Amino acid sequence: MLASVAGGSGWRVPHPSDAPVPTGTVTATLAVSATAAAGATPTETISATATVVPTPTMEVPITATVAATSTVAISTTPTAIPTPTLAVSTTVTAVATPTPAISITPTAILTPTPAISTTATSIATPTLAVSTTPTTVATPTLAVSTTATSVATPTLVVSTTATAVTTPTLAVLTTPTAVATPTLAVLTTPTAVATPTSVISTTPGPTRAPAPTATRGVRRAYLPYLTRSAEFAAPRPRVWGTQFVMEHSGTHHADDVAIELPRVYAAGMRSIRAAIRWDWIEPENTTPDLYDWRHADQLLGDYSAAGFDVLVMLVGYPAWATEYGCGGGLRPGMEREWREFTRALAVRYGRPPYHIAAWEIGNEVDGSLIVDDDDHARPPGWGPGEPTTPYGGCWAGLEPEYKAFLAAAYTSIKIVTPKVLVTHGGLAYVDSFKYGLGGFDIRFLDRLLAAGGGRYFDFFNYHWFLDYPFQPPGPERHRQAVATLARHGFVKPVWITETYRVTQPEVPDTYVTQVRFLTQEILPMLALPDVERIYWYGWVDYPPDVADQRGQGQRGLVDGLHRPKPGLAVLPHIIRHTNGIGTDRSTKRISAWQFTWPRSGETHVVAWSANGKAVQWQVPEAPGRRATVRSFSFARVMAGQCCAERTLPVDDGRLVLDLGVDPVFAEIGGP
Repeated sequence: MLASVAGGSGWRVPHPSDAPVPTGTVTATLAVSATAAAGATPTETISATATVVPTPTMEVPITATVAATSTVAISTTPTAIPTPTLAVSTTVTAVATPTPAISITPTAILTPTPAISTTATSIATPTLAVSTTPTTVATPTLAVSTTATSVATPTLVVSTTATAVTTPTLAVLTTPTAVATPTLAVLTTPTAVATPTSVISTTPGPTRAPAPTATRGVRRAYLPYLTRSAEFAAPRPRVWGTQFVMEHSGTHHADDVAIELPRVYAAGMRSIRAAIRWDWIEPENTTPDLYDWRHADQLLGDYSAAGFDVLVMLVGYPAWATEYGCGGGLRPGMEREWREFTRALAVRYGRPPYHIAAWEIGNEVDGSLIVDDDDHARPPGWGPGEPTTPYGGCWAGLEPEYKAFLAAAYTSIKIVTPKVLVTHGGLAYVDSFKYGLGGFDIRFLDRLLAAGGGRYFDFFNYHWFLDYPFQPPGPERHRQAVATLARHGFVKPVWITETYRVTQPEVPDTYVTQVRFLTQEILPMLALPDVERIYWYGWVDYPPDVADQRGQGQRGLVDGLHRPKPGLAVLPHIIRHTNGIGTDRSTKRISAWQFTWPRSGETHVVAWSANGKAVQWQVPEAPGRRATVRSFSFARVMAGQCCAERTLPVDDGRLVLDLGVDPVFAEIGGP
């Protein structure tokens, strides 16, 4: 939404350093037991059992203190070789005279005594992972060094590689089903061993998705996203979603739930973008047990129950907490209250029956702080005298302040629900200041990233409108945004969280324009490989009794009386035909886009004549396949006759399509 659009462009993870450090308890038992025969060399068996809380798996330098009561018991039952069997998984090739790296700090040197057991009783949360396989070993030597002070308190030194000192999870040479209670397994039966030195390594099993690492200055690499973008990875289906502009009205929302949610689902959309206002949940500064959750419960519950996931915008900030309802900075001492609020949201809605896809911290946060006459003219409740409505954002020029606001929400949410995505408020991302229009500052993204904000959003999201004719085409704007991210060292997935084409009942051609947008203009954006989601703003027009008051264009695919527009008829076909990997197949004579979905074995092409003249296009395809071809005649669609369909064979390795001004959609599959 742009300018003064309610709920959109113009209505107008935890950072671990801020999170409490989880604690855990590890109890390890070091037991070297033996029954020695005369002249035998000892056999050592080392085992450890650890119980930890399910926190992130990390390798950390730890010093474990063993109680003074510990002794070392050595025993073997050799057969005929005075050569030890060291029970340690190792990978050592012919080590000359290495020594197990065990260092102790007792009062006097501890001499191993046969048939004595040891139990370490106070081990300080070690990460113990031992892995070696010796091939030639002879007579291991136990090196025990001490520095006596008073009581013999041996210290077992275990060295690992640490990324952050947070309570580590024991990395084990097994494949546990959960990280909760891993067991260290140390096993080998070497043949002829040459006194190996234990090599400590780790092979972690499956773990929970950890909260983001706490190391400042290091940019995170989110493995699921990297894997998704790799050439060998199968593409994920693109998710389409929409938004309802009358969520604040109980009556209109009830109609949308009853009439429109089934229609949205049938069209192929699977996500809803919803607005949750802080000032409605906590109008006065209080505690979470006194929050008013009624509206949010209703909204998020209705969408989740209907089979959608929800992208939640956090907007409408209370006057006691922020400078304006649109933001503009937290008041002194309010960061703690903001953290408390966002954490409470994650706790309440981070589990079934709610299905949260992501939290969006604000909306069009690149909006300016300028207050003009239109801003003063807004009705009560919609931010009169403020830079924009409570559903918009006003952080342009305050990028460090917004970064702090975003970081506080990100860390608070991630500490509770580390797998749920968090992102910045969707950017209008238009250069309106360049043309003296005010409103939005395209430099906001660059400044936010320079302030360190890139670490606090999991995906980049922006709004794509054609209302600003002086802006570059959609793909070029997209390229500029992605290049800005890359310049600061980030590669992130992209969600287009608002797009639309306005219709006007008094101008019939605008309905054709909306259909053309869906069947032609949107295709280059859908072919971009990093666009994971796209949301239509909004599904239903403003009702007749509020449309004039709000001064809004009608962006819906359904009018204010719940009557479908022609664009709705073509939407399911667009969703179906544009999934998968997109390729521009255009030439001077035709405009054509191909979408391939590897899992289905289907190929989809959308094409039309570039100059409106009749032309044939021969599409190379495997012989024996067939194509279902649909014609989207604008005249027929406007008359409610969507969409003519016929079946064509693939002859001699090619599919021949007759093209004109209207787009043709072909689905090429098996015989």
